[in-house]
Amino acid sequence: MRALRFGMTRQLRSPTFEPAALRFAEAVTAVLKRPVRVSFVPDYEQLREGLAAGAVDFAWMPPLVHLRAAECGELLAVSQRAGRLTYRAAILVAKENRIRSVAGLKKSRLAWSDLGSASGYLFPRMHLLARAPSFAKRIESEEFFGSAKLACAAVARGAADLSACYVTEGATADLDRAQVDVERALGVAIAGKLRVLELTDSIPPDGIMAARNLDSEWQARLRDTLLTLHEHAAGAESLDELMQAERLSPVTLEVQQILNRCMALTDAL
Repeated sequence: MRALRFGMTRQLRSPTFEPAALRFAEAVTAVLKRPVRVSFVPDYEQLREGLAAGAVDFAWMPPLVHLRAAECGELLAVSQRAGRLTYRAAILVAKENRIRSVAGLKKSRLAWSDLGSASGYLFPRMHLLARAPSFAKRIESEEFFGSAKLACAAVARGAADLSACYVTEGATADLDRAQVDVERALGVAIAGKLRVLELTDSIPPDGIMAARNLDSEWQARLRDTLLTLHEHAAGAESLDELMQAERLSPVTLEVQQILNRCMALTDAL
């Protein structure tokens, strides 16, 4: 039986990222009873193209990427974290930066992860422009680093003034909680040099999408496997390690409405 190809980007560029992806594939293999191997590609656009061409059978994608890939794939499940389907982005500055709000930012060098990243680019940028409409005139430079960790490291070492990374929805009520989320995402060495300035609006969930040319029976089996993966010890560990998710949830009407609002918002830009 041919192994299913699970598509991933190398965007995170973490020493633990690839092993975590391999352990996730092993966990899916054990429940699905069909071999799964990981197919790594350089960026989100190539991941979308791979899904469209059938070079990968299913892929983990951030919200903006799977929204744009809807014509070539079927969204099977979305990530749930701390009981929530949405998450936020923390806008980060150097710890010694005295600015207390986005409105107070002056000329800024912006460090982003990727054009396809909701938490590492689009939502933080929209937040900056919404809170300070004249901010576009204050942008000195914008650079993409390929991952949130590398982008935020640029701020930590003084090569940029502002960046952003993922935090949980629960961080909205407590910036100390947001800082803990930032430490988990970036590591203490980088996060310890940064400070959370503000949080963005809610961001729709990332998810796992299957290629349209994947056999319908196996697509259904894969969906069932993903939705129950957290019930298995190795599956729960792999979800937490790779996605920082407690489980994968079904694509309900509520999820679709969240995604539709996001698409309308991004189309209006």
